[in-house]
Amino acid sequence: MKYIIYIGLLTILFCSSSELLGQQNGKRGYVGIINIGPAIPLGMLSDLPGLQSIGLNTNVVDCGFALTDRLGLSLNLFGSLFSFDPPLDQIFEPLSIVGITIGPYYRILDTEKFAFDLRALAGTSRTSTELVSGSKIEEYALAYSGGFVM
Repeated sequence: MKYIIYIGLLTILFCSSSELLGQQNGKRGYVGIINIGPAIPLGMLSDLPGLQSIGLNTNVVDCGFALTDRLGLSLNLFGSLFSFDPPLDQIFEPLSIVGITIGPYYRILDTEKFAFDLRALAGTSRTSTELVSGSKIEEYALAYSGGFVM
């Protein structure tokens, strides 16, 4: 619980500062809220027996601010949820992943109505599930993300 409160406060602080900095000296801040899409398990999760091949991913908060015309910092608070196939769904609750990443972005294209960024983010994540009997399984790991954003 402390982990979730800490992440929430850090996100609010970062987004507030990016909004303030976005209004000064021509710098731009942005805040994106709730993006939803598919989650595909990779690495150790892809080898986990009984885990469904596609889950749900959501970026709860995606915010940042520009340091220069092309370079900036970005922060992402995310979550994913995967179900188990029968009969394991009778033993395990859905597997959840929550985390926070931060890193630089490089703005490749910037027009009045359109922006195209290249991002590289790293941070921490917490993977957890619960047995139907009530005991929890929890693990912390490195989280990373990269790609293009429009």
